[in-house]
Amino acid sequence: MKIISFVYCERIVQENQNLNIINPLNMIVPINMPTNYSFSISIGLYDIPANQTHNLKIELLSPSDEMIFEMPGEFKVDNDTEEKNAAQLNIDINNQVFKEYGEYKTKVYINGDVLGEYPIEVVKRNERV
Repeated sequence: MKIISFVYCERIVQENQNLNIINPLNMIVPINMPTNYSFSISIGLYDIPANQTHNLKIELLSPSDEMIFEMPGEFKVDNDTEEKNAAQLNIDINNQVFKEYGEYKTKVYINGDVLGEYPIEVVKRNERV
């Protein structure tokens, strides 16, 4: 199993079969610090073993490696064929407290293994990267 896409964005809108990723984020630019900030994450997975329950954990770590958000869960892809399976996981993180500027990172765990680590900078409004 592997991650084939990962996007930070302002929000995700699902309309019928269409997934709309609204305003992808290269960085987070809060008005002040500390701050509460809402955003979404879209994760594409591929080559998922079918008909098994998979454990999922998402962690958001601060620049000082403090875990500031954790989301455990499970998912399952039901499929009776031998095809490689894919899934799209969308997560809303609402009013997350950010206490410092710097590089934050999101870690994605599947069945206890880290499948990926994705950084995002939180910068002062007048010091964009």
